[in-house]
Amino acid sequence: MERKATKNINILIDDTDWGKIEMAEKKNEKIKSALDDMEYLTGDEELQRLAELRESSVIDRGLAMSYARKQGIKETARKLLKKNVSIDIILEATGLTKEELERIKVNDK
Repeated sequence: MERKATKNINILIDDTDWGKIEMAEKKNEKIKSALDDMEYLTGDEELQRLAELRESSVIDRGLAMSYARKQGIKETARKLLKKNVSIDIILEATGLTKEELERIKVNDK
């Protein structure tokens, strides 16, 4: 019986020989797992929507963490500036550019 996921992969790889796909699936557990996941998700529109929402949530969380990390670095630089720490040391410690540090200085005045 031909798997729906296998058909989808076959379309993606330009009608390659079915036997090669089945052989790859048998020899590689990761390919089999990916095909199982793909078949599971492509079988139900609600599951597809939930998977997309989850993926979007993971991306949003990563962006939020990145933003928070950058804000923390800027706050650290701000505190070091107030303590008259050398600009070179602040740049080295925070990884900020001179332009970013200048913007922090200007915004704090």
